Amino acid sequence: MNLHRRSILLAAALSTTLANVSFAQDNISDVEKRVFMTDHLKSVVAPATLNYQFSKSGSLESSIDGKVTLSLTASKVGAGKDCHVEFLSGENQFKGIPDLIENATGNPAILAFLERDLIEMKRLTRGQPNYYRKRLRMAMAESAKAKPVTVKFSGKDVAASEILLTPYENDPARSRYEKFSNKSYTITLSDEVPGGVYKIHSRMIDRAAKDSAAAKPMLEEALIFSGSSK
Repeated sequence: MNLHRRSILLAAALSTTLANVSFAQDNISDVEKRVFMTDHLKSVVAPATLNYQFSKSGSLESSIDGKVTLSLTASKVGAGKDCHVEFLSGENQFKGIPDLIENATGNPAILAFLERDLIEMKRLTRGQPNYYRKRLRMAMAESAKAKPVTVKFSGKDVAASEILLTPYENDPARSRYEKFSNKSYTITLSDEVPGGVYKIHSRMIDRAAKDSAAAKPMLEEALIFSGSSK
């Protein structure tokens, strides 16, 4: 499958819904399958609410702390879930995805976090979301690093998969947004966690720092699963 075809397919997954994208799975990377094509919501018995804690910190801008909720009901048209998404509230509320995602199988928290991130990159760099979306898709397809990890959930250690993305690291055009080009994304998924998403995390440090390993983040955002309820 060529990159253009792959981009079209993953654009669908990163647009209005993560549910039921139809294509030949053999030509999609394992990371893409794990993030976009896994039925993360399969084990969740609807109606249910998945709760996440969101935080933004760093030296660049003011901090934000808030909640993200996914309210799930059984779909009337398929085996997935209808999902009402609330991503933060008040002046920080993100409305860049549909309020209701019907027949979802993939967890819409992934979509919401990444789509919000693309809008934030546009605001910070004056670049175009479609360009950064393309870089994310390419990273998923070609350079993502995945490894098994153990995370603490409900008081016990559970198996998880940690996926690292550095979509701007080798971008030939990175000089246009060099200050933000070392941004990394870590997506931690676990079948033991309701909804499959344990944590999504993005981080970038100040390139002017002499010791990058010890440098404090210029911008850091995290979405962490905090529980489920009926």
